[in-house]
Amino acid sequence: APYERLEQSLFSSRQAPLADSGRQPPSSRLTLPIVKDDDSSIPAEVRSIVWVHDAAMSAVDRAILANTDAMLVFIFDSHEPWAEHRYRFIREGWADLIASVTNRHHALVVGDPAAELERLALSTGCREIHVSEHPNPVVRRAIRKLESHCQVTIHPRAIFAEYAGEPKRFSRYWDTVASQVLGYRPRSGKRMK
Repeated sequence: APYERLEQSLFSSRQAPLADSGRQPPSSRLTLPIVKDDDSSIPAEVRSIVWVHDAAMSAVDRAILANTDAMLVFIFDSHEPWAEHRYRFIREGWADLIASVTNRHHALVVGDPAAELERLALSTGCREIHVSEHPNPVVRRAIRKLESHCQVTIHPRAIFAEYAGEPKRFSRYWDTVASQVLGYRPRSGKRMK
């Protein structure tokens, strides 16, 4: 679905800026502002960090659930192009996550994920970084870099559906997993032309 519709359905407790604006999101790439939650107020007794990447931004993520006293960190990778609508969608998701968890400390930064996590770990005296596994090569590379400097615990990601084999087409995949994901079998309709 378009980001506007996703925002409206996911963030209904507050305004969804793109959906309410009545305009289409710009297609140009965004020059990221330097966003940084004030990590100067993070006490030195923070002993663990949960890296919340965009594939694990959920209050029921296993890494977050296992570390309710950890500092949550999201990093906008400065090497990746961010479209404005994606950036705004992630910011809304971050705000929603922070409002839904008991973790008191959090940081939202722009930079290289491994370098920023290492910087935060050193500045707080953190002993461990937690992250949910993901096949994304950027996430895997950052984990490998961090493992040479910190203790990294990789939590299994939540499995929403199981599918044997390699999906060749989304429609076949969805026919198989829809009831697992939704809890019921959706009515099948004719393909739109």
